[in-house]
Amino acid sequence: MNLDVLARFNFSSDSYDTTWDRNSNCLYSDVGSSSCRFLDVLENTLSAHDVFMSYVKQLIIAFVNGFNTCVFSFGESNSGQDHLLNGHSPEIHGIIQLSILSILEQLTNSYLRSADRYGPALQMQAFVVHDENIHDLLSEQGFLPDGLKLIDSLENGCIIRGLQTIPLDSVQTALKKYNESMRKYHMLSYMPNGNANSEPMGFYLRLFLSSSHNSTTSVSRRTAMTFFSLTGCEFLSHALNNEDSLDSKCHGVRSLCDLINRLATGPPGRREVPIYG
Repeated sequence: MNLDVLARFNFSSDSYDTTWDRNSNCLYSDVGSSSCRFLDVLENTLSAHDVFMSYVKQLIIAFVNGFNTCVFSFGESNSGQDHLLNGHSPEIHGIIQLSILSILEQLTNSYLRSADRYGPALQMQAFVVHDENIHDLLSEQGFLPDGLKLIDSLENGCIIRGLQTIPLDSVQTALKKYNESMRKYHMLSYMPNGNANSEPMGFYLRLFLSSSHNSTTSVSRRTAMTFFSLTGCEFLSHALNNEDSLDSKCHGVRSLCDLINRLATGPPGRREVPIYG
């Protein structure tokens, strides 16, 4: 499996020559002189809109045409969330917002509703995994225990029972539900002083698209586009390399990774959340 991985260069300009090889798109670590080659290395001045148009728009087209796709952000504290969630400032849409708007625009052009019996073609789920707890960001119960449980199925793999799935029948509904889920997410991921929570946390926003919007096919199927952000990863390698540690943070990281792995696997051809790639 090939992974197209982008890195966001967030070092000072005087570190360019020692950290970033522009010709090969390699970043070099000062720990053990290790390196990693990326599809591209993004400077921190690049806007979320530029990232979306250059790299994500093609995934939107694939999703609307019936392919499962995934955008995966991985970093320390709130690293990676600027582009994925917020853009660089409040007036700039993040990549998820731009994606939702682009999907709805394409569906509107091909008729968002094909027949009343199908209903809205696009649906959304949003949830957070923190330690071993799952918080439904679209639930009316807020952060009270939702009774969400993972269940395994031979046909569908690992799914979350009780998770809300919201139909998106208009741009207004989509942005309203997205903004509501983001407010709840930021309450979990940021501390009262405004600093990002350093504890590991996985954020999922999943869009489902039924084939009813496509008049060229008579086969009913559902595809998924998943946005996933794993933060608090500065502790990840330490936690995973110390399996015998009783530290609560180590346990939280291991539980989170185990849960992510369970959510990302399933019988071939029946994955709703594809292995990230």
